[in-house]
Amino acid sequence: MNPLPVLFASLVGACLASSSLAAPAPPPSVPDGQRVFAQRCSSCHTVPRLMTILKKHPADGREAYLRQVLERHYPPPPEERAALIAWLAKQ
Repeated sequence: MNPLPVLFASLVGACLASSSLAAPAPPPSVPDGQRVFAQRCSSCHTVPRLMTILKKHPADGREAYLRQVLERHYPPPPEERAALIAWLAKQ
């Protein structure tokens, strides 16, 4: 008996088992702050009005203020809250 076909089949099987032929898992979805604002906030709030309010707070304390407000005012999930705060801080 020729061991070459058996060896070849074993080698191919091992390669297929170790390689990832399935599609890779999609990367975790990172929320977009502007989209979160549009979906969760814009029915009652406008960006210019929020900026007027934020400008009353020192620049280095605005993110902390937003974090505090968003923890109790219709709080979005933490990852959406972080994206929203980062986006608002850039406005």
